[in-house]
Amino acid sequence: MRILALALLVSLCSGCHRSGTWNDSPKNWERAFGQKQPKDLTIVHSQYWRSPHFTLEFEYFFAFGPSDAFRKEFTAYPKLQKFNPSTKEEQDAILRFFHERPPWFVPRSLDHYDIWRGDPKDMEWDNFRLFIDRETGAMFFADYSV
Repeated sequence: MRILALALLVSLCSGCHRSGTWNDSPKNWERAFGQKQPKDLTIVHSQYWRSPHFTLEFEYFFAFGPSDAFRKEFTAYPKLQKFNPSTKEEQDAILRFFHERPPWFVPRSLDHYDIWRGDPKDMEWDNFRLFIDRETGAMFFADYSV
């Protein structure tokens, strides 16, 4: 009876949602945010990962073309803070994610970017990072929850 119950639990948990890794999929925005991608936002690259666990465990990386409207909206959001890593440890930490970041994500040294991060005290936003290339306006953001 215990084996049957365990088998049922495993099959229910693995069937609750699709898990995997999707690279540059047109559906990654919808996977990450549960809504259609805004028409005025150009996604250059994306990666979305979701675990087979029954709780929501995910990680995403996005690279966008320049967008003044998107930049203004994000940098005005009260749960984000401007971040200037001043030590090697802070620089390493802001680029540490659950998985290894894709090679296209923040390809230049950190001194080329304005960096914003989620409030470390807010569990919903504590792993969110936004990098804006000062020269090109390209934007990169990532988040994860495990």
